Amino acid sequence: MPANHWIGPRITPQVYLESNAGLYVLDEGGVLVTLYRDRPGQAGPRREYNPAFIANFALSGCRTFVEKGDEQALASARKQLDWLLAHGAKLRWQGIEARMYPYTFEWVKFKLRAPWVSAFAQSLVGAALACGADATGSREYLAGARLAYNGLRIPVAAGGVTLFGSDSAWFEEAAKAGVPPIRILNGHMTAAEGLRNFITWRPDAVYQRLWDQHVNAVEENLRLFDAGYLSYYAQYPVGHREEWEPSGRVGYNAVHVIQLANLYELTRRPMFLDFALRFAQYETPDLGIATKGSAAPQSNGPDRLNMVMGNDYWSHGEFPTWVRVDMGDAFTVKGLHIVAHTARAAPRKFFVEASTNDRKYQRVAEVTDNRSERILVSWAPVRARYLRVVIQADNGNENTAIKGVYPVRLEPYGAVVADPASMSTNNMPALALGPQGWRAGPSGWIVFRRDSLPSGVKFIDFGSATAVEAFVAGAADAAGLDKAAEKRIACSAAPCSFPLDDVSPETGTFVRVRWRIIGATGPVNLRLRCSTSWWARMFAGTCAG
Repeated sequence: MPANHWIGPRITPQVYLESNAGLYVLDEGGVLVTLYRDRPGQAGPRREYNPAFIANFALSGCRTFVEKGDEQALASARKQLDWLLAHGAKLRWQGIEARMYPYTFEWVKFKLRAPWVSAFAQSLVGAALACGADATGSREYLAGARLAYNGLRIPVAAGGVTLFGSDSAWFEEAAKAGVPPIRILNGHMTAAEGLRNFITWRPDAVYQRLWDQHVNAVEENLRLFDAGYLSYYAQYPVGHREEWEPSGRVGYNAVHVIQLANLYELTRRPMFLDFALRFAQYETPDLGIATKGSAAPQSNGPDRLNMVMGNDYWSHGEFPTWVRVDMGDAFTVKGLHIVAHTARAAPRKFFVEASTNDRKYQRVAEVTDNRSERILVSWAPVRARYLRVVIQADNGNENTAIKGVYPVRLEPYGAVVADPASMSTNNMPALALGPQGWRAGPSGWIVFRRDSLPSGVKFIDFGSATAVEAFVAGAADAAGLDKAAEKRIACSAAPCSFPLDDVSPETGTFVRVRWRIIGATGPVNLRLRCSTSWWARMFAGTCAG
């Protein structure tokens, strides 16, 4: 099969090691070792064999060999694959024989003590061994791939990695018998992606049924992963949704968008497109953020109020302090999400003001005793462009620290998704709503709402492309796009810019554009605009010619 068929990194083994310097080393046998620095009081890095990372490294070598004939890369891949064959643990359940790849160290985040197993790792190991079999013809690697994927057929309670429902199968990225389910969304879908690729290479009715059940599991669980301002990373801790960890912008939230677009492309189930658009809108808002001050302007200034999560946060310890949000235009606003760095650093006493002009503010909400690090403040809808949070005290940290804010408004945020091959975490199609544009491939598709810009999306242009053929469809909802008639549009001179007014003109409807740039081999800058002017002002989703 083509080298790009298999999941995993698309770089050479050498680049893999160089780009992750300090994270990985090779042992005396040339096998990848991960260096962990995640335990308090550690004198130096811990050396651990992580089967998923070893499989990833094998995939980089296998793909490099297939694409370039690099024998050294193949030799590196073989070392990883042979280690994996030697370190799998045999498991048999109800006639199913599998080879599991247990982790020999604790995952502290989920309080998961060794040994534990992972559907994510099983699938990557299966993909690596399948790639090795594909590249070399090795029957041993092919048998090993099947044994790895068979681990997805065995329930967690029996030592496998899958939570089975009546007609669903959820692949657990972190699994152990007797441990409550964790349900990591990207891990589940990544495991399924590897399985799907194996089925494409070696059709198998049993694996196909398992993949279909995974689709049902996503559909059953997807609504639970919507936090209203980001997607959740996992359903952990069980029974305490208010403590679930949000996925960061330009991180796992973007990964979810890409994976859901892929699932929609494969199944045509409109729910997956709906949620891809919903999660994509959390990537969109380039809110104008200002603050009264910062405890550390260089490392924790207002630019860190970005919902990236992790260690990105703004902090200030001189009370009262304030955060001002500029949405770029006036909207009907009814609430504000505030995500603090910790509960102690969360605003305890504060109020929220709204304004259309940044001069005259009206108080819309007041909170006197908040103890949570994730806050949703609600009020009766008002028109506003600016929201100001005035913080009078935190919960004892004496230095409030906030990761991000997200206004809740009646008008939708700009929502744009594209074919999964065209998206990456640092090249999301929401960039098409901004002045710099989005790097789009020579062919693909994009779906967006007509109201992604306050003035409406009225034009799509392909930058410097000199010849474009496109097909445009519009519908009232995502489900209608596949049934809608397409209109062919084309241009043969730069700049290629198409009006969209005569396609699905109703406000709030969905538009899909499929395109082919004739003669192009590289990306072009695609933009969604509300003005014919190339000098249109575009800020925070606002466009004025």
